[in-house]
Amino acid sequence: MAVAAIHLLLLGAVTNAIVVWSARFTAAVLRTPVPAHRRAEAARLALLNAGGAADLPWVGVAGAGAVFAASAAHLAWLARQVRTALPARFAVTAHYYLAASIALLTGVPVGAWMLVTDDALRPRLLLFHAHVNLLGWVTFTVLGTLLTLWPTVLRTRMVDGAARAARTALPTAVTGLALPGAGVLAWWPVLAAAGLAVFAAAALRTAATAARTAGQRPPSSFATWSIAAAGGWLLIALCVDAWALLRAGSPAAAADRFGAVLVPLLAGFAAQVLIGALRDPERPRPRPAARRHAEPHFRRVSARTR
Repeated sequence: MAVAAIHLLLLGAVTNAIVVWSARFTAAVLRTPVPAHRRAEAARLALLNAGGAADLPWVGVAGAGAVFAASAAHLAWLARQVRTALPARFAVTAHYYLAASIALLTGVPVGAWMLVTDDALRPRLLLFHAHVNLLGWVTFTVLGTLLTLWPTVLRTRMVDGAARAARTALPTAVTGLALPGAGVLAWWPVLAAAGLAVFAAAALRTAATAARTAGQRPPSSFATWSIAAAGGWLLIALCVDAWALLRAGSPAAAADRFGAVLVPLLAGFAAQVLIGALRDPERPRPRPAARRHAEPHFRRVSARTR
């Protein structure tokens, strides 16, 4: 039941939002045409949700295959957009989405393997599956989106060096994901905890840029405070995760303690980002720089409110 509830949030809500909005933001930052119809996107979402609903062992393996197929199609679409687009200032956002999709395609087969393997190996696979999907698929997407979303919801301009900081943070975050993945599979908890520290450094790099942006116009709405609080909960979750791995004497003990990580990571981080991003903000006229680089939705809102 607990696994089904987690999948309901992550696949039923968070992943649907990621697939939809990463496509929108990719088109916006790369300045590529929006498709005339969305039948392909609707098919990917249908396949994704069909796969996410399956949770029994062999049914779950088939469901994981459906999720994998939908994710691979999404990755192929993103790669095609990046390959055919002209150079763009904020193309790094799409690179975060590519890294996130690759992480998901790595984590899904391991999740399927976890459903049918013996009990001795299952805790390591569970830890790998959880870290790669939560830190890779979800958190990479959030870090990449905040580059343009954060100044947009604050209704202020993007600070100088924001895109450069995002480009610097991406390889650090990828390294910070690979180390815990290897650490939990081989059960080297010190390596896994060190990787989480590297990942936290990437998150702090993004947070520093976000703080400079907020210095121009502090958060004042529910949406902005929700997104800001989510960043704090992410750092708390990383600290709790590292502590739990270092204190656990075995992979099974670490898997049992991972519930303490899920609370700040799911409720504090993922849910608050989702609520903050989807909440309809107040609609004052955005400043020119934010409006120019925002999602087309915000540009249309600006045009209607003039």
